[in-house]
Amino acid sequence: MMLGFFGGFLAGAFGLGGGVIFNPILLTLGMPPKVASATGSYLICFSKISSCLIYWQAGQYIWDYTGWIALWSVIGSFAS
Repeated sequence: MMLGFFGGFLAGAFGLGGGVIFNPILLTLGMPPKVASATGSYLICFSKISSCLIYWQAGQYIWDYTGWIALWSVIGSFAS
């Protein structure tokens, strides 16, 4: 839990992607690379959800872009 909190804080404070912080720490802790990558992606999911909620509450959510990105994300996930 502390890794998620501090990793999310550092990623937000410095404008870095969460994987830049989470993956090296998890690898240093001895996790296999595939597990570290999957765990880092899982942890990043929560920071993305909270960011979306904050933009939505502030009325700054751009729905046209959201739909466009969602469409291509779904297509890309099925294509891979």
